Amino acid sequence: MQIVSPLVIFLTTITLSIVNSPANILSAVKANMPIGRFQNTSCFVSYQDAVLGIKFQYPEIWKKIVHYSANNSRIEFFSPLQSQLEIFPPSFLVGVSKTPSKLTLDGLSKTTLDKARQSMMDFNLLQSNSTEVGGIPAHQLIYTFKSSDPSLQLQFQTMDILMIKNNWLYTFSYTESRAQYANYLSTIEQIVHSFETITK
Repeated sequence: MQIVSPLVIFLTTITLSIVNSPANILSAVKANMPIGRFQNTSCFVSYQDAVLGIKFQYPEIWKKIVHYSANNSRIEFFSPLQSQLEIFPPSFLVGVSKTPSKLTLDGLSKTTLDKARQSMMDFNLLQSNSTEVGGIPAHQLIYTFKSSDPSLQLQFQTMDILMIKNNWLYTFSYTESRAQYANYLSTIEQIVHSFETITK
Protein backbone atom coordinates (compact mmCIF):
# COMPACT_ATOMS: atom_id res chain seq x y z
CA MET A 1 0.00 0.00 0.00
CA GLN A 2 1.32 3.44 -0.94
CA ILE A 3 0.68 6.56 1.10
CA VAL A 4 0.15 9.78 -0.85
CA SER A 5 0.46 12.96 1.17
CA PRO A 6 -2.99 14.33 2.10
CA LEU A 7 -1.53 17.79 1.59
CA VAL A 8 -0.73 16.96 -2.04
CA ILE A 9 -4.30 15.74 -2.51
CA PHE A 10 -5.47 19.04 -1.05
CA LEU A 11 -3.13 21.04 -3.32
CA THR A 12 -4.68 19.33 -6.32
CA THR A 13 -8.17 20.05 -4.99
CA ILE A 14 -7.49 23.70 -4.17
CA THR A 15 -5.99 24.48 -7.57
CA LEU A 16 -8.89 22.76 -9.32
CA SER A 17 -11.37 24.70 -7.24
CA ILE A 18 -9.76 27.97 -8.33
CA VAL A 19 -9.26 27.14 -12.01
CA ASN A 20 -9.83 24.30 -14.51
CA SER A 21 -6.78 23.49 -16.76
CA PRO A 22 -3.67 21.15 -17.39
CA ALA A 23 0.09 20.75 -16.37
CA ASN A 24 3.95 21.33 -16.91
CA ILE A 25 7.57 21.34 -15.22
CA LEU A 26 10.27 21.24 -12.41
CA SER A 27 14.08 21.47 -11.76
CA ALA A 28 16.65 20.87 -8.99
CA VAL A 29 15.96 21.69 -5.31
CA LYS A 30 18.59 23.68 -3.41
CA ALA A 31 17.56 22.93 0.16
CA ASN A 32 19.50 21.59 3.11
CA MET A 33 18.28 18.00 3.30
CA PRO A 34 20.04 15.68 5.77
CA ILE A 35 21.62 12.59 4.26
CA GLY A 36 19.82 9.39 5.17
CA ARG A 37 21.60 6.25 6.33
CA PHE A 38 20.08 4.00 3.63
CA GLN A 39 21.92 4.75 0.40
CA ASN A 40 20.05 3.34 -2.56
CA THR A 41 22.47 0.95 -4.24
CA SER A 42 20.32 0.29 -7.30
CA CYS A 43 21.10 1.82 -10.69
CA PHE A 44 19.43 5.08 -11.53
CA VAL A 45 17.62 5.30 -14.86
CA SER A 46 16.33 8.26 -16.81
CA TYR A 47 12.66 9.25 -16.97
CA GLN A 48 11.65 11.75 -19.63
CA ASP A 49 8.12 13.07 -20.00
CA ALA A 50 7.44 15.15 -23.09
CA VAL A 51 3.85 15.82 -21.96
CA LEU A 52 4.92 17.38 -18.67
CA GLY A 53 8.21 18.77 -19.99
CA ILE A 54 10.46 17.15 -17.38
CA LYS A 55 13.40 14.77 -17.22
CA PHE A 56 15.08 13.21 -14.19
CA GLN A 57 16.83 10.14 -12.78
CA TYR A 58 15.24 7.66 -10.38
CA PRO A 59 16.21 4.24 -8.92
CA GLU A 60 15.57 1.48 -11.44
CA ILE A 61 13.94 -0.78 -8.83
CA TRP A 62 11.38 1.88 -7.80
CA LYS A 63 7.89 1.45 -9.23
CA LYS A 64 6.55 4.34 -11.31
CA ILE A 65 2.88 5.24 -11.84
CA VAL A 66 1.91 8.15 -14.11
CA HIS A 67 -1.48 9.87 -13.81
CA TYR A 68 -2.46 12.34 -16.52
CA SER A 69 -5.66 14.36 -16.52
CA ALA A 70 -7.03 17.45 -18.20
CA ASN A 71 -6.50 19.56 -15.07
CA ASN A 72 -3.54 18.08 -13.25
CA SER A 73 -0.95 15.33 -13.54
CA ARG A 74 1.27 13.47 -11.15
CA ILE A 75 4.02 10.88 -11.21
CA GLU A 76 4.29 8.60 -8.18
CA PHE A 77 7.29 6.48 -7.22
CA PHE A 78 7.70 3.99 -4.43
CA SER A 79 10.50 1.70 -3.39
CA PRO A 80 10.40 -2.01 -2.59
CA LEU A 81 10.35 -2.54 1.18
CA GLN A 82 13.89 -2.63 2.52
CA SER A 83 13.23 -4.59 5.72
CA GLN A 84 10.51 -6.45 7.61
CA LEU A 85 10.23 -3.44 9.93
CA GLU A 86 8.73 -1.34 7.15
CA ILE A 87 4.96 -1.35 6.74
CA PHE A 88 4.68 1.03 3.79
CA PRO A 89 7.19 1.75 1.01
CA PRO A 90 8.53 5.32 0.81
CA SER A 91 6.49 7.49 -1.52
CA PHE A 92 7.81 10.25 -3.78
CA LEU A 93 5.49 12.29 -5.96
CA VAL A 94 5.80 15.03 -8.58
CA GLY A 95 2.58 16.95 -9.10
CA VAL A 96 1.84 19.51 -11.83
CA SER A 97 -1.30 21.64 -12.11
CA LYS A 98 -2.52 24.93 -13.55
CA THR A 99 -3.00 27.92 -11.22
CA PRO A 100 -4.62 31.34 -11.73
CA SER A 101 -2.37 34.38 -12.07
CA LYS A 102 -3.64 35.79 -8.76
CA LEU A 103 -2.36 32.82 -6.73
CA THR A 104 0.91 33.55 -4.92
CA LEU A 105 3.31 31.12 -3.27
CA ASP A 106 2.81 32.74 0.14
CA GLY A 107 -0.96 32.64 -0.24
CA LEU A 108 -0.93 29.03 -1.37
CA SER A 109 1.34 27.96 1.50
CA LYS A 110 -0.85 29.71 4.09
CA THR A 111 -4.11 28.31 2.69
CA THR A 112 -2.59 24.84 2.46
CA LEU A 113 -1.43 24.91 6.07
CA ASP A 114 -4.78 26.22 7.31
CA LYS A 115 -6.60 23.41 5.53
CA ALA A 116 -4.10 20.80 6.73
CA ARG A 117 -4.56 21.83 10.38
CA GLN A 118 -8.31 21.37 9.99
CA SER A 119 -8.33 18.10 8.07
CA MET A 120 -5.27 16.03 9.08
CA MET A 121 -5.19 14.02 12.27
CA ASP A 122 -2.54 15.22 14.77
CA PHE A 123 -1.04 17.56 12.16
CA ASN A 124 2.26 19.04 13.37
CA LEU A 125 4.24 21.52 11.29
CA LEU A 126 7.98 20.97 11.79
CA GLN A 127 9.35 23.38 9.21
CA SER A 128 8.10 26.05 6.82
CA ASN A 129 10.72 27.96 4.88
CA SER A 130 11.61 29.54 1.57
CA THR A 131 13.92 27.63 -0.74
CA GLU A 132 14.63 27.36 -4.47
CA VAL A 133 13.81 24.89 -7.20
CA GLY A 134 16.16 25.28 -10.15
CA GLY A 135 16.80 28.90 -9.16
CA ILE A 136 13.05 29.63 -8.91
CA PRO A 137 11.56 30.68 -5.54
CA ALA A 138 9.79 27.81 -3.78
CA HIS A 139 8.39 26.97 -0.36
CA GLN A 140 9.21 23.88 1.69
CA LEU A 141 6.87 22.35 4.27
CA ILE A 142 7.86 19.49 6.58
CA TYR A 143 5.16 18.07 8.82
CA THR A 144 3.89 14.98 10.58
CA PHE A 145 0.41 13.52 10.77
CA LYS A 146 -1.26 10.43 12.14
CA SER A 147 -2.84 7.73 10.02
CA SER A 148 -6.61 8.04 9.85
CA ASP A 149 -6.85 4.25 10.08
CA PRO A 150 -7.35 3.50 13.81
CA SER A 151 -5.89 0.01 13.40
CA LEU A 152 -2.51 1.41 12.27
CA GLN A 153 -1.69 4.04 14.91
CA LEU A 154 1.15 5.21 12.65
CA GLN A 155 2.83 8.60 12.43
CA PHE A 156 3.94 9.74 8.98
CA GLN A 157 6.34 12.50 8.00
CA THR A 158 6.13 14.43 4.74
CA MET A 159 8.28 16.97 2.94
CA ASP A 160 6.45 19.06 0.33
CA ILE A 161 8.16 21.60 -1.90
CA LEU A 162 5.85 24.00 -3.76
CA MET A 163 6.79 26.19 -6.71
CA ILE A 164 4.72 28.48 -8.92
CA LYS A 165 6.04 29.49 -12.32
CA ASN A 166 4.08 31.04 -15.18
CA ASN A 167 0.75 30.04 -13.58
CA TRP A 168 1.81 26.43 -13.04
CA LEU A 169 2.10 24.79 -9.62
CA TYR A 170 4.85 22.18 -9.26
CA THR A 171 5.03 19.98 -6.19
CA PHE A 172 7.64 17.56 -4.89
CA SER A 173 6.31 15.37 -2.08
CA TYR A 174 8.07 12.68 -0.05
CA THR A 175 6.12 10.69 2.56
CA GLU A 176 7.29 7.86 4.81
CA SER A 177 6.59 6.55 8.31
CA ARG A 178 8.27 8.87 10.78
CA ALA A 179 10.54 6.08 12.04
CA GLN A 180 11.88 5.44 8.51
CA TYR A 181 11.68 8.97 7.09
CA ALA A 182 15.38 9.87 7.39
CA ASN A 183 16.53 6.64 5.77
CA TYR A 184 15.61 7.62 2.21
CA LEU A 185 16.47 11.32 2.12
CA SER A 186 19.73 10.76 0.25
CA THR A 187 17.90 8.91 -2.52
CA ILE A 188 15.16 11.55 -2.67
CA GLU A 189 17.85 14.23 -2.87
CA GLN A 190 19.47 12.47 -5.84
CA ILE A 191 16.15 12.26 -7.67
CA VAL A 192 15.27 15.91 -7.04
CA HIS A 193 18.71 17.26 -7.99
CA SER A 194 18.59 15.39 -11.31
CA PHE A 195 15.46 17.21 -12.51
CA GLU A 196 15.64 19.12 -15.77
CA THR A 197 13.13 21.09 -17.77
CA ILE A 198 12.70 20.05 -21.41
CA THR A 199 10.70 21.51 -24.27
CA LYS A 200 7.25 19.97 -24.57
